[in-house]
Amino acid sequence: MTLKMKSSFPWQGEVGLEVNPDTSRPFTLAFRIPNWASDYQLTVNGHFVDVEVRNGYAYVERTWQKGDHLSIEFPLETKVIHAHPQVRANAGKIALQRGPIVFCAEEADNGSNLQSVAIRCQENIDASFANDRLNGVIVLKGKGVRTVTANANESLYCLKRRCKQKK
Repeated sequence: MTLKMKSSFPWQGEVGLEVNPDTSRPFTLAFRIPNWASDYQLTVNGHFVDVEVRNGYAYVERTWQKGDHLSIEFPLETKVIHAHPQVRANAGKIALQRGPIVFCAEEADNGSNLQSVAIRCQENIDASFANDRLNGVIVLKGKGVRTVTANANESLYCLKRRCKQKK
């Protein structure tokens, strides 16, 4: 038997598999359904298939024939994820996830003092494919704010914003 997989995963959510057994015969194929995939659609030869999912795997049992095509479509929405509330270092912080990829903000794209950057979760976050970066990647863009940070010459602690610069 040969299996041929075709996919642009993780940038696009469809994974296609061509099944070519030596002879038509019944057997089961199991596919990993990741935790981040809250929904997915599975088709065989263009027809939706209900599958049993056990321990994170979808099992497709049927009599497979040469040229059968199985497709799994994972929706790749951008989601805001939070750490467990007891992880104090991440209190008030979020991450952005699209499919299996967790994104980060970098100084090269956003300037220094990243701790002063915040995104507005109620705003749309757009995903687009950028051919000119790393041989092609998904880039997320959204609106955010940057808080004004204290000048290095200012006092470390201030009362009612009446700090004076050191001389």
